[in-house]
Amino acid sequence: SAAACHVLTCVWWGIGTAMPTDTGARWIDRDWDVGTEEFEATGGGDASEAQFWNQYAVSLHWVMAQLTLGAMDVAPRSSFERMFAVLLLVVAMIGGTSGMSVMSAKIVQMSMVGQKRTQNLLDAQAFLRQEKIPPELCLQVQRQLMDRMNKPERFDESFVPSLTTVSKSLQLQVKHAIRFPVVTKHALFRTWYTIDKKALWDLCGRAVAFSFLQTEDDLFFAGESASSMYYIDTGRLTYVQNPSTSM
Repeated sequence: SAAACHVLTCVWWGIGTAMPTDTGARWIDRDWDVGTEEFEATGGGDASEAQFWNQYAVSLHWVMAQLTLGAMDVAPRSSFERMFAVLLLVVAMIGGTSGMSVMSAKIVQMSMVGQKRTQNLLDAQAFLRQEKIPPELCLQVQRQLMDRMNKPERFDESFVPSLTTVSKSLQLQVKHAIRFPVVTKHALFRTWYTIDKKALWDLCGRAVAFSFLQTEDDLFFAGESASSMYYIDTGRLTYVQNPSTSM
């Protein structure tokens, strides 16, 4: 990150100016050109006389070159500087290989998901041709398949098997935390909660389930036996009855 690069830049500059050297030389002992002026001192350029931003820019350039395994005209000139340079190279190699591994895994995962979607569409098309489904109906099926494959799928706790390994009481608390805010949006259940909190708790944990519908899904059909009461949290439903008269 930018903060890490800044810290390493300051450390590298500090090593070149303040740390002891076993060779009598430091990386910062060089001629510093700033604009049209050249700052020189005995034994070479003195970094303390150069403008601050030139010093910082060179240090930052060196750090970026080390982390990206690039080239730079500044080289370590003492054992301590070389050890620090080697340390940065090791960090860069570990970080680079780890980053490449993660990126490769993501690319493979995306490729597999894309292949699976394509195969599902091909299987559906083959099935429709096999059963000699009318072209108009085939187009409707394919359009809806493509539309739904591009949307994120919502699921409830039944799709998370690991939740069954926790205690029953904790499972009930999770169900209550999910269902209670939705249930109490209805005035009837808010009133019920003020009368009997335990009963509403049991309702949320044992009798409430979610149904996640997509566009053109059917929640129920006219004339079929009713087994549940539906309460709409978000979205809208279109009621269609055919025949138009009540059954």
